Amino acid sequence: MARKMKIGKGRSFGDIQVIAAGDFFQLPPESIDHPSPDYAFNSTVWNKTFSTNQFELSEVFSQSEPDFIEMLNQARIGKLNSKSEELLTSLTRPIPVPNIELCPLQVQARAFISSHFDSLLGDPVRFRALDQVITPERTILSRLLARKDKEAYDQIAPEVLELKIGAQVICTQDINIGKIHIPKLTIGTVINFSTLDEATRLEIPHNSKDHQASREWPVVQFENGKKILVVPIKFKFGGSNGMIPLKLAPAGLVHEFQSPNRISMMLIVGLAYVAMSCAKSLGGLEVSNYLSGSIVSPEIVTSWYKKQPWARFLS
Repeated sequence: MARKMKIGKGRSFGDIQVIAAGDFFQLPPESIDHPSPDYAFNSTVWNKTFSTNQFELSEVFSQSEPDFIEMLNQARIGKLNSKSEELLTSLTRPIPVPNIELCPLQVQARAFISSHFDSLLGDPVRFRALDQVITPERTILSRLLARKDKEAYDQIAPEVLELKIGAQVICTQDINIGKIHIPKLTIGTVINFSTLDEATRLEIPHNSKDHQASREWPVVQFENGKKILVVPIKFKFGGSNGMIPLKLAPAGLVHEFQSPNRISMMLIVGLAYVAMSCAKSLGGLEVSNYLSGSIVSPEIVTSWYKKQPWARFLS
């Protein structure tokens, strides 16, 4: 459509200005419907589309410690000097917070989560989301989401959530109960299931508005020390989705866990840079079983990067 309406017929994106950003040194290509996805720079239209105005960003915002920043830059391209290797070795001390297995692919994260869940004792408790849409006549209707919409919203609030006592979870939305604030991406553990009346009697904080008094909801102990009863909230997307703002989180996609209050991380070979860069400071990073030479970068990316006139870190 853009090519037909624009003067720039035949040009990439119909001559619409596009800004593309990313880092090929980070996650490998992933595709839902292609078994062997390739890097974008191998596309036949890459050079025609992005032949000019390429820049490598250099300012760091997430970290402030010079030694940490230097180590991350070296880990990104898989070339660590002795100083950075000594720093990595020093990070073997334990940090008393939950671990999350960071995975590059959704299928890997799901397999790890399933294994963790199956290892827990007891029967699962199931919670189902209620998707609603408001019509022009202001009538509220339940609806089934289209496949692509469902996949997108399942990342935020799954249609069906099963929990057990002992399950490690992550908060998918900010929760505010009076003066208690549970930030998004806070890790916690399900320690019980309680009704609103039981939680009130036990002085467990909760937002009780418009929820079934007889229904049991998960009691979660979060890593920041707060214990609350977690009840459904509404997620807005042109209608609403009433669901508990939790996801199982013994594992997750590596790019999901970038937060100021990050936890210790189990590094996967080939993803060390991405995983470590999620930490804001060296004090919040634990590296186990580091072996010299185990942090590498994809050779195909390194070869492409060396040919770029703006490349700075391989000189």
